[in-house]
Amino acid sequence: MLELKFPKRIGLEEKSFEYLVNLNRKVEKVKKSEIRMDFSCTTIFVISHLAMMMYIVEGIVKRKNKLVSVFKNFEVEGEDVVRELYKYYGDSHGNVVNPCKLKFLYDNNEEQPWLDKLRHLELEKYDKIKVVISELVANLKMHTLYKEGTMAGHVDVKNQYLILSIANYDITIKNNLKRKQRMIFYNDYEAVLWALKRSNTTRDEEESGGLGLYLLRKYIHELGAECIIISGNCFLKLDRTCFDKKKENIIHVKKYNIMSCSYEGNIITLSFPLIKSNKKDRECIKRQEISLGEMYGMYN
Repeated sequence: MLELKFPKRIGLEEKSFEYLVNLNRKVEKVKKSEIRMDFSCTTIFVISHLAMMMYIVEGIVKRKNKLVSVFKNFEVEGEDVVRELYKYYGDSHGNVVNPCKLKFLYDNNEEQPWLDKLRHLELEKYDKIKVVISELVANLKMHTLYKEGTMAGHVDVKNQYLILSIANYDITIKNNLKRKQRMIFYNDYEAVLWALKRSNTTRDEEESGGLGLYLLRKYIHELGAECIIISGNCFLKLDRTCFDKKKENIIHVKKYNIMSCSYEGNIITLSFPLIKSNKKDRECIKRQEISLGEMYGMYN
């Protein structure tokens, strides 16, 4: 049996991301045994991490392990832990993105509940936030092996931020560049920096779409947002200083470190400041219709 006692805080600090990446590696080695995750001492668990936790839990169950998760006053088994983490640590007034799997194996034109919640936040830069998220969702379709990913997020009511993560677990940026364009990079960091520059993309010639991670960097600057990118063993943090319109391919990195363990995929965590729109902008937002079909279709 593998017993895992979670730390007091799973926040947006580098050590929290590294803890979860190492956790993923530990559980991958366990087969047909019991794994106990103990959250009884964990007081803070940022909901956006559930994008990654979905993959961790899914892998545990697929490998025929029994999973028991321990909270202060109760226990749950199997994949129910993701739902319980969302309920237990989420602010009931700030939940925006329930942990969800995103797949592109079939057309889905149904409205996503989180899009409706996002629209009702009546944010000043709603359109740009929607574009950033849509671009990252589209990247799952174009730049992953299995054309799927996970997403989770919430509103940090106290600090007034929308925090959201989109993740995949099948190929890193570095390995994707090697697979699709035969480009070799010395490390994951160099590959991520290349992808963040204008006109650099891993799209095939027949694929159309936006400007990829360059657009992400541009909007981080314009929105005053922050972004954490995990790819392989690269931990990279960007803030509004990451983009200069006069020197578009000069990238200022707020923080970069090589993690002790690699994540065989990518996690992008965004923190958007919540700035309310004026009355005119709100009326415009209320009239807009957004569907999953629009998000997917705009990249076909």
